[in-house]
Amino acid sequence: MRGRLGVTEAQLSNPVLHRDRASRPRYNGPLCNGHVLTIRGAFRPPIDLRAPERETAPSYDGNPTCLDWWLPTDAEAADATADGDAAAMRVRALVIILPGLTGSLKEFYVRRMARRLLRANMATCVLNARGMADTPLERSQIFSALFTKDLPHIMQAHMTREKVQERLLRRIPSLQSSGHHKGAAPIIGVAFSLGGLILTNYVSDGFDAVYTITSPHNVSDGAAALRMPLTKLLYDSALHKGLRAYYERHKNVLQNDFDELITGPHFGFPGAEAYYAATSNFRRLRHSRTPQVCAVAANVPQLWPSTTRAALAAEAKKNA
Repeated sequence: MRGRLGVTEAQLSNPVLHRDRASRPRYNGPLCNGHVLTIRGAFRPPIDLRAPERETAPSYDGNPTCLDWWLPTDAEAADATADGDAAAMRVRALVIILPGLTGSLKEFYVRRMARRLLRANMATCVLNARGMADTPLERSQIFSALFTKDLPHIMQAHMTREKVQERLLRRIPSLQSSGHHKGAAPIIGVAFSLGGLILTNYVSDGFDAVYTITSPHNVSDGAAALRMPLTKLLYDSALHKGLRAYYERHKNVLQNDFDELITGPHFGFPGAEAYYAATSNFRRLRHSRTPQVCAVAANVPQLWPSTTRAALAAEAKKNA
């Protein structure tokens, strides 16, 4: 696995990776307040990134799924290698990105991640949720944290290792390695927020590794955090705007309590809390054979209080 992902023993022995805590006390002042960092992200300038190649693939029910691809160019591959070695210029991995709720390839954080991956000579594919942004919704099935049917269908029908390898070989030489799946580039999943719940609830041997970023692994706590007065004041407008646009575009229906009145009953639950309990996915990690890193910032206001160190440790111990 280390060799396939391009990880060296020197990188693994880096003392920074093995410290229990930072050498200096953590700064928790106003400028590092979670609300400040979250709001500031909305005002960042657009990312300068070339347009992706869009592939439209039918899902299990025929609804079109939009896959947006960025493959490293020869120039990007050369820039990623200091010595220009031909072997090093081969694509290191395919990273499949799942955006958060109401997110798509247009989001700043998605495009920034894609740009960094390209600079590291990794191919990138954004799997857009059905109906989001400029993607179509032709069936009455919407998406949620528990709805994983699109992901396994796309992985099994369009993202097999053989098909990924074929796509990469058309454009750039593939990573050569020994061992399991010899010659195939590793497939890595990176998912944000709601996308992290979808990916964790599905995760299978189709991925070599998975990273979830700022995902509300305890969904009940995340929902409670969103109902706190300050959080509602700051984020309700933007969140409801995205959900309202989604439903007006596809359903021409607006409901105030999305999970209680729509998502929960749509998937067979009596209400939001039952849906949250079934969606929370730490309990599923114990059954997964795929290595997964769950990265959660401690000061993300939409996830508090489930992101405290004590809460995460207790959750992990309970499901160990």
